[in-house]
Amino acid sequence: MEGSNGKNNSIRPPIGMTSKEIWEQFQEPQLNRWAFQNIEKFISHDMIRRSGAPFRLPRDLHDISEIQFIWDDGNTRTVGECLSYLMVDGLIAIKDGIILAEDYFNGMQPDRPHLLFSASKPFAGALITSLIHKGSIHSEDDRIIKYIPELNEGAFYDVSIRNLLDMQSGVDFRHLGDRDELERASGFKPPILDESIHSLINNLHKKKLPAGYLTDYNSINTDLLSLLITRITGEPASILLQRDIFEPMGAEFDAYAIKDQQGINELGGGLAITVRDLVKFGIVLLNCGVIGNRRVLPDSILARIFNTAEPEKWRKGWLASLTPQAKAYRAQLYLCADKFDEGAIFACGNYGQALYINPNHKAVIGLLSTYQTAVDLPRFNTQMAMLKAISTHIYR
Repeated sequence: MEGSNGKNNSIRPPIGMTSKEIWEQFQEPQLNRWAFQNIEKFISHDMIRRSGAPFRLPRDLHDISEIQFIWDDGNTRTVGECLSYLMVDGLIAIKDGIILAEDYFNGMQPDRPHLLFSASKPFAGALITSLIHKGSIHSEDDRIIKYIPELNEGAFYDVSIRNLLDMQSGVDFRHLGDRDELERASGFKPPILDESIHSLINNLHKKKLPAGYLTDYNSINTDLLSLLITRITGEPASILLQRDIFEPMGAEFDAYAIKDQQGINELGGGLAITVRDLVKFGIVLLNCGVIGNRRVLPDSILARIFNTAEPEKWRKGWLASLTPQAKAYRAQLYLCADKFDEGAIFACGNYGQALYINPNHKAVIGLLSTYQTAVDLPRFNTQMAMLKAISTHIYR
């Protein structure tokens, strides 16, 4: 891998390849690296424009490559070795609002948005928080059918906005037609006929459990939040992201949001953003809604996540055994297990995307990667250990 000069990225799809053909080859790791940094070239999307008054974080760069920690295999190795093992494209580590490490690999550049996959989800949670604060939503305890009444006939009839935020809808997702149905409906892959987020949700009629019983992670819950945002405001989520988050937080670069064929943005995994602006969003969460002297989100946002989490419902869910680093899921974010990193929160996405926030160390780390497979538990476990080690050991 190359270092922060970002060289070594000649990867391109074959000349003349159509969008459909790119998707058909999307599992090729070499093509993935190009695709994750170029979604605007082949997927239907909305642009999220940079701030008219960009906020640039101060820098005091350090070498983090020699920080040592224990990997998933039990051996002690360095961060430098791990960046290669994790196939990292970009990383920024911040403490006290200052960039202490910033590195790019495989041709990644500071101004290049990179697909976040499920690390997109906290942006949906932030928008819902903002709408509640403004009074557009009365309460996160409101049932979804208050705003989307046609869902009264399906599996979401008893589901509240909080249930969606915390992945506790109780809806049975197992009878989806095929494994690619959600990707097609949400705009990730070319749809068949009228497939959309709304049509898919409308076709879900089975419950596994009552809403609110346990944490049962599925991105459809977040996609329904995207639909809710548009239904309430009359605008796509991308407009709200630009106006209510990107503009006030001083985003330096444009971003992209994948959308379905009805224009609903796919916040469950469809944001592409630069690592610099990803960590700015992390600072907003860390600082209770503020970056610099700019208020972006309500000051209660961090306390609400910690004070109202429900670890007992997390322990009942299927994801708990695969993610021992977490103890709860609240408002589209994971709360770290006390024995792993007490007081920290994180978001993660397929192929190695991550946003890590440690209030105890006043640290934020953004990580963009391109694993060879969507889910790689040994790499994920090692990645989490690396993020903890960096937040603990990097100093000015």
